[in-house]
Amino acid sequence: MRQTSPSTWPGHDVFPSLLPNEGLKAHPFLIESSRFCVDTGLDEGRGGGMVHETTLTMFAGIIEWCMAHDYTDIVTVTDLRFERILARVGWPLLRLGEPKKIGVTMAVAGTLPANSETL
Repeated sequence: MRQTSPSTWPGHDVFPSLLPNEGLKAHPFLIESSRFCVDTGLDEGRGGGMVHETTLTMFAGIIEWCMAHDYTDIVTVTDLRFERILARVGWPLLRLGEPKKIGVTMAVAGTLPANSETL
């Protein structure tokens, strides 16, 4: 599952406490992403210690969709575990601020490039 929305629409919801004091520098080519989920209980498509093939396919699909719709950057809030997954596959999150505990989760806001180099 993937959900995206333009970051400049009035109701966009990046947690303000995770942003630097100057806030989010939104632009027309920035889209907000939330809710990424893959059934990690599936063994098929997973090599020893590797990221699941479905996860990689969804990452590629997100980047391709962004490129097809002229978005160059994705802003998101994620947990530190998912940030490590992004880094492991060569799609490192550019942090917008320091991680903070939200509920029981250490969360961080950041941007991801959506371009052919990343793909």
